[in-house]
Amino acid sequence: MVRLIMGVKGSGKTKQLIELINNAAKDEPGNVVCIEANRTMTYDIHYHIRLIDAQEYNLDSYELLVDGKKVDTPPKELERDCKG
Repeated sequence: MVRLIMGVKGSGKTKQLIELINNAAKDEPGNVVCIEANRTMTYDIHYHIRLIDAQEYNLDSYELLVDGKKVDTPPKELERDCKG
């Protein structure tokens, strides 16, 4: 699901987003992944939610997610996790 949240600065967009993410983790049967431009919500979202920093994976546009293109250089943590 993709949901668009818009509003002027200070209107509570981030607070609403955090609430939606945490509710999804509580209510949805699958995994919840949050992709954000930086790690500003690290301590606000539930620890069961997978937080992805878009800058670490060179995700600079939504087309990378839609087209299924591979990221050129994964971060070192991912390489280490994949090797076992």
